[in-house]
Amino acid sequence: MIKNLFKKIRIKLNYYPSIIKFRGIKFSNVNKSTLLKEIYLTDFYEYEIVKFFDYFNYTNFIDVGSNIGFFSLFVKKYKNWNVESFEPYFRSFEFAQKLMKLNNLNYKLNNEAISCSNGTSKIYVPNSKKRSPFSGCASLIKPDQVMRKLYGRQTCDVLNVKTKSFNELIHKNHNKNTLIKMDIEGVEFDTLSSVKNLRKIKEVDLILEISLHDNKRYKLFNLLKSSGFRSYLMTNIGLILEDRPLTLPKYDVLLDSKKHAHRTVWRNHFFTKKSHKMIVEKNFEIFGHNI
Repeated sequence: MIKNLFKKIRIKLNYYPSIIKFRGIKFSNVNKSTLLKEIYLTDFYEYEIVKFFDYFNYTNFIDVGSNIGFFSLFVKKYKNWNVESFEPYFRSFEFAQKLMKLNNLNYKLNNEAISCSNGTSKIYVPNSKKRSPFSGCASLIKPDQVMRKLYGRQTCDVLNVKTKSFNELIHKNHNKNTLIKMDIEGVEFDTLSSVKNLRKIKEVDLILEISLHDNKRYKLFNLLKSSGFRSYLMTNIGLILEDRPLTLPKYDVLLDSKKHAHRTVWRNHFFTKKSHKMIVEKNFEIFGHNI
């Protein structure tokens, strides 16, 4: 308790160690990253995904919207998988490169956004001074009224970025025992619906971070379900089979507030065509109980 109190005081003063470690992975510039501040305070980040990586095995890992490369670094260090990452925002991309060098690790990192097609697109990056310069909420879609209420009243920098076709990416890896993690801030449905013959994709599993405020989350769920995927909610106590997108009481995003932004709520979901029996057995191995 005293240790956490000391950390909270340092956070309040914006005073951090020059280097922190998570499972032996080193990170610098802690004061500039919300993600790293969370690790410093709690000694963890997205427990349910790290636990998943500890027990599941794949040949390839593709990190779409990798930000500073936290999960790519973790997989590269602890799993014998091929790692490829995509991060369109140049500041996060450049910092991810520095972290690779700091940890003497190397994976394929692309300064591109995954989208419906190859080409270029605009990306919208919130530019509030209160936010991390390694933005975790940059998006290819222009913030609408709901998103402005979630993130607060702020402006965005509009940048041009290269895009790569998700259809090409997934078909390139469809028979190679691949896990794709996607965190692309509301563009999930449009991106996945661009895939041709999604039903024929067999050897690719997906981890999708989905906002409870995403008005396309039902379409996304139904698209994957109709293509043969089962959905599991990823939680701290294991994988929970879903028959519909997660719905929880949430902040009233219609309430007008000039002073406060409404906190967003995200959850990670695992989509797979592996047998339910296999997932049940693996879940028991990890967490000691059935689902």
